[in-house]
Amino acid sequence: SFAPDAADDHETVIAVVNPRPVRRTEVVERLVVLQPEGPEWDELGLYDEAGNAVPFEVSEVHYVERFWGIDYREALTFPRQRERFDTYLATFPERMHRSVERKDESDCFFNLRFVAEDLPPLGHANFFLEPRRDAAAGPTSDGGVVVAGDTIGNEHLSVTLHPDGTFDVLDKRTGETFAGLSRLADTEDIGDEYDFCAAPDSETVTSRGAEGEVVTVAAGGLVGTLETTFALWLPESIHPDRRRRGERRVPCPVRVRVTLRRDARAVDVSVAFENRADDHRLTARFPTGIASGVLVSDGPFVVHDRPIERPAGEDWVQPPPDTFPQQEFSLVSGKGRGLAVLSRGLPEVAAERDEAGGTTIGLTLLRAVGWLSRDDFESRRCMNAGPTIPTPGAQCRGVHRFHYAVVPYDGDRVAAGLARISDLWRHPVIGKQGVKAGLVPGGEGLFETADERTVVTAVKRHRERDTLVVRLVNPGPDPVQETLTFGRPVAAAWRTDLLESREADLPVADRTIGLTLAPHEIATLEIEIC
Repeated sequence: SFAPDAADDHETVIAVVNPRPVRRTEVVERLVVLQPEGPEWDELGLYDEAGNAVPFEVSEVHYVERFWGIDYREALTFPRQRERFDTYLATFPERMHRSVERKDESDCFFNLRFVAEDLPPLGHANFFLEPRRDAAAGPTSDGGVVVAGDTIGNEHLSVTLHPDGTFDVLDKRTGETFAGLSRLADTEDIGDEYDFCAAPDSETVTSRGAEGEVVTVAAGGLVGTLETTFALWLPESIHPDRRRRGERRVPCPVRVRVTLRRDARAVDVSVAFENRADDHRLTARFPTGIASGVLVSDGPFVVHDRPIERPAGEDWVQPPPDTFPQQEFSLVSGKGRGLAVLSRGLPEVAAERDEAGGTTIGLTLLRAVGWLSRDDFESRRCMNAGPTIPTPGAQCRGVHRFHYAVVPYDGDRVAAGLARISDLWRHPVIGKQGVKAGLVPGGEGLFETADERTVVTAVKRHRERDTLVVRLVNPGPDPVQETLTFGRPVAAAWRTDLLESREADLPVADRTIGLTLAPHEIATLEIEIC
C-alpha cells in the first residue's frame, strides 16, 4: 500500500505549486485537516524547507465528525475546499460541529494563510506544519491588509463595498478613485445561441439601490474579504409577442464578494447568481470616467484596439454586434491613467460612452436563451444562423459563479506590467496537503522567462520525442530579446514550426537559451534537457 503509516500522517506538509514560468511571492490559503491524536493546531509552527519559521494566520477552527468520504487535502485550491466544506456545514450543522471536549475523536479543520516567498518558476516549494520550536513561530495577523466596516485596504488600494454589490476603488499611488464599479445590469434577449438581440421595447434592470448588507468574511492581515447579498428582481421571461419583457417578476439571489490580498494590485471579485428567469443577458458594468475612443482587449496571441464607435453596417450581411471577444483582459486608458478588467472564462466584453463622455466597460456574465437559431430578430436581419431547434437548457437556470478582477493603473499598460498582473491572477498558485513520507523536495523549477512582455502559451512533451516543447509569443509591436533559464542543464535546443518539426538550432549556454522575438511573433521551441 502507498498510504502513509498512522504516525506519518501527522507530519503535515503543504506543497505549493507555481504554474507560471516566473518567480513569484503569493499569499497562500489552505483548509488544513488534522487527524485526532496528533498535535493540536495551536501547538504548530510553519517552516520552509530550510527550517526557517514562516509567519502564518489561522482564521477559523472547526472540530467535525469523521468521515464524510471527501478528502479535502486533495483539492488544489482553497475556494474548492471551502465550497465543499461549507456545503456540509450548512446541510449537517449538528453532525459536523463537535465541541472542543470531543476533539480527541474529531478531525480538526482550520484555515491557514501564509506568504510563500520566491516560489520557483514552474516548480514547487514545501512547507511543514510541525510542533512549534519557539514562540516566534506561532500565528500572527501582521500582514498589511486592514478591514474597517465596509472598506478593505492594502499597500496599494482601498476598496469600499456598497450594499447593492457595487464598489469604489482608490489607487493610493495616484489618488484616483473609480466609483460604482461592477453594477449588474440585465436586459431582455430575444435572440438565440448565436446572437444577442434586445427587444423593440427594451428594458434594463440594474442592481442600483438593491437592499443588501455588507458583512466581513475575512479580516486577517494577509487577506480581507467583504460580502453583500441581495435579490435582483427580473422579469421571468419575455412577453409572448417577443417585443418586450413580461410583467411577472422573480427574485434572483445574488452574492458579491470583494477580496484584497497583501501587496495585490488587483481587486478580486466573485459573484454567485441564481438564475430564475429566461430570455435575458446579465452584464457587470465598470464606469471608468475616462474619455477614450478605444477599448483595448487581449486575444489569442495579440492585443486588439477595438473602436468604441461601431460602424453602422447598413450594407453588411450581418450588422456588427455591440460586443467584442476577449481572452484575458480589457481596459480603457487616457491622460496617464487606466482601468483594466481581468476575467476567467468570460469571453465577451463591450464598451459604451456615458452622458459625461466617459467610457463604461461591460462584461457579459450570462446569456439565457431558448433556441439554437431563429430567423425573427433584427440584429441578424431576420436570417437563420443554424437549425431552428429549441434548447431549453440554454436558459441556464440555477446557480452560476463568475470570477473577475479590477486593476487601476497609471501610465502605459506595458510599463504598469498589466499583462503580468493578469497572467498571474488567472493562474494562481495551487496547493496540496500531504505527509513527509515520499516527499519530493522543491527545487529550481523547470524554466524561467526574463522579459515581462513575453507570454508562454504552451509547455508540453514532444509528440514523438522525449523532449520538451515550449511555445511563446511576443504580443507587442517591439522586438523582444528573451532568455529562458532552466533548472537543469540543457543538452540542445531547436526552433520548430507549429507542427513541432525542427527548423534551426538554437545556441545553448549550460542552462540558458537566448532568442529574439519579432513583433507579434509566435515561436515554438524544442528543448532536450540533461
